[in-house]
Amino acid sequence: MQEKNFNKKGLIEMGSSVVILSILIYLSTSVPLNLIINFVLPLPAVYVYVKYDFKYFGALLLAAFIVCMASMDMTSAISIFIIIAVISTILGYCIKNKVKTSITFAIISVVYIVFWIIYFTVLINIFIGIDYSTLLESISKMFQHTIDDVKTIYLNNGMSQSQINSVIDPLKDVFSKEALRNLIPSLIIVGSAVYAYIECAITIYFLRRMKLQVPKMIQFTKIHMPNVLVAFGIIGISIGIIMDSFNIGPGDIIYTTVMIVGDGALLICGISLIVSVLKNRVHINNALMTIIIILTLIIPITAYGYIFLGLVDAFVDFRKVAYNNSINKK
Repeated sequence: MQEKNFNKKGLIEMGSSVVILSILIYLSTSVPLNLIINFVLPLPAVYVYVKYDFKYFGALLLAAFIVCMASMDMTSAISIFIIIAVISTILGYCIKNKVKTSITFAIISVVYIVFWIIYFTVLINIFIGIDYSTLLESISKMFQHTIDDVKTIYLNNGMSQSQINSVIDPLKDVFSKEALRNLIPSLIIVGSAVYAYIECAITIYFLRRMKLQVPKMIQFTKIHMPNVLVAFGIIGISIGIIMDSFNIGPGDIIYTTVMIVGDGALLICGISLIVSVLKNRVHINNALMTIIIILTLIIPITAYGYIFLGLVDAFVDFRKVAYNNSINKK
């Protein structure tokens, strides 16, 4: 009797999850809401996976597939369904089996990177009929036209041609096809890592609010880059420079990707160190701390200061040194 009641409850909650997921899928087709909704899309499926068994989860995925196919175009439907199915499976399995959040984060980051590679190289070719090179060219032309329109607006408002050229023309190089080709791999990697971190944080918070047992989230104040990764980064940059100097393969892409990803990672580590100091040593409240971080990130010299701090911390590990000193004093 108790098992029957449990099955009834499971079916009711699965039905509710299907309805919520359907609404989220429909809302994800709205461009202004797209980015926010994508973070919560897997939540109903993850909840069903963690609380119940795989057959409920499988039924929910089937419903998600039907809703996707009925509510959007083929490319978007397949993309959204892949995200829901793969991410919710990984999150559900890892959380249910008490896998460390850092490992879950790494797996999801890799999955997102692979997804975007497949999207740019396969899916757009199959469903839209253009290849990656043509896509970059069309994006570059769109930006170039926008830049020309901005120049026209400034001319009509009385600015001289020389003033406009000195400010606007450098942007044409930034949004050239070659520059986009070098930039997109690093954006995919950085974007995937940020997306995976936010996804893990939202999922763990949601499941904890639903009274389910979940592993601890990665604490931002403890993010630290091992010096081994810094060494690999230096090797990667060196390889990119050497390949580019001899015009061998994608040397410029390797150099740009490692530089941007490395700077981004060191920036996060530097901010993590400062947040740790402000929170644990100075005892500043979260609102004021957030304002301080945002204001200092706007200023280029302090932003680069965070990167430098992250680099030094990779070799010194200030938080570990402070902890050991406190232990020795006791």
